[in-house]
Amino acid sequence: MKMYFLTAFSLLILFSGCKEEMKTTKSGHQYKIHVDAAGDLPKPGDVVYFHATIRQDGKDSILFDSRSYPDLPNIQIPETEDTGADQPQGNPMVELLSLLSLGDSATVIHKLDTTTAAQMGIPGAKELHYDVVVMEIKTKAAIEAEQEAAKKQAAEVSAEITAFAASFQGGKTPAGVQKSQSGLQYVIVDKGSGKPAEFGQKVRVHYYGVLPDGTMFDNSYDRGQTLDFELGDEGLIKGWTEGVALLNGGGKAMLKIPYPLGYGEEGSPPVIPAKSDLFFFIELVDNK
Repeated sequence: MKMYFLTAFSLLILFSGCKEEMKTTKSGHQYKIHVDAAGDLPKPGDVVYFHATIRQDGKDSILFDSRSYPDLPNIQIPETEDTGADQPQGNPMVELLSLLSLGDSATVIHKLDTTTAAQMGIPGAKELHYDVVVMEIKTKAAIEAEQEAAKKQAAEVSAEITAFAASFQGGKTPAGVQKSQSGLQYVIVDKGSGKPAEFGQKVRVHYYGVLPDGTMFDNSYDRGQTLDFELGDEGLIKGWTEGVALLNGGGKAMLKIPYPLGYGEEGSPPVIPAKSDLFFFIELVDNK
């Protein structure tokens, strides 16, 4: 996937100096296609995942590059055919992505007035150029099926992690529980048959978290949406990062995270009490 993106983006840069045909969206944004893969266009409700850079006034200096972030940005094509084209400043990215198929690359120009440029922190800017490569298109039906499957799994996972938390009541340490040097306690439910999780990788994880009394405080299954992040991200609690690193792709584990590896002595009120251990069921859906 990464090699494909680099190839497509290199073509985008290569063609940027060519006399490509400039077109106009319904609301008046100018755009040009660099690579046309001639596939099916996304339908209303589909979600388009893409890489993008943003350049000011068409210059080479880059204000934003999605490759610097772990998650692919995405936009859902509106359920109606209205992409903001009836407005003087319709959403240029929504309009552009509705015209692109998998593998396409293009640039759309967003003209700025003085007020908008100042609000965006780039006073004096006249235009923003969005360079886009379409990496994936998920149909509405596929997204709904994934969400429904995750919600069904939530009940099973909830029972499993609640029972795991209860097994520690009274200061007990259940049989089969392993303990790391940091104090993390865990049971590997399924090691996974994919690649080992490594720091710096982009990972996609489903999780279900409960307090010691079994109270659920957060989970991804009910939302039908994974948590995607870079393993080792300092914004995540240490016990969570260490637990994910124990798995291969497709693996599952149950964790008891002592409060020093969680939210510390203060907790995270009002959801996480002070000095609260945390219990997680985690599933490493993907790592790359």
